[in-house]
Amino acid sequence: MGKFKKIIIIIGVLFLIGGILFDTFFAGIPIQDATQEMLDTYDKNSLISNFLMISGIFIVLLGLILKKEE
Repeated sequence: MGKFKKIIIIIGVLFLIGGILFDTFFAGIPIQDATQEMLDTYDKNSLISNFLMISGIFIVLLGLILKKEE
């Protein structure tokens, strides 16, 4: 069971890192004087990266809570 808890924490960290990388490479800084299509694409990519980062944080917290209960 201890290995399972470590895997949960690792998965959470991977989600967090994936969200940060997705934000860096795809969302990034909003473009000045962008068209509506570009703004929509930025919003979609930003939403995905935020979801990945928040999910990663919650998965890590879940793993830490389960690990503490040992």
